[in-house]
Amino acid sequence: MPHIYEIITWYALPAIRKEISSLLKRKKFKVTEIGKMLELTPAAVSQYLHSKRKGMELPEEVKKFLLEEIKNRKRKDIDKEFIDHLINESIKMLIEKRYLCSFCKKEGLIEFDCNKCYR
Repeated sequence: MPHIYEIITWYALPAIRKEISSLLKRKKFKVTEIGKMLELTPAAVSQYLHSKRKGMELPEEVKKFLLEEIKNRKRKDIDKEFIDHLINESIKMLIEKRYLCSFCKKEGLIEFDCNKCYR
């Protein structure tokens, strides 16, 4: 059974990065700018934008949170610190609302309620 940090790294973080990359691209950020904020190479950002890397399917609640936060923020106020905040809040939401549990069960990563995220 994978550790919670492995689940976040392999499945949640790529999905969050994909969503943020897409939203920033729509806000007319360049791939290089997105890469700097996400600490990724432009090639990695391009892979997220073209669905070569995706991770888990994010719940609509998380997608809506990211959309609203980015949409309501002035372009000049979107920086690495803000993006880090979005990533942290998204992961927190995935854990607190037990979306990771649902994902792990669906993918066969756990056979029972392990509660690893809640100890």
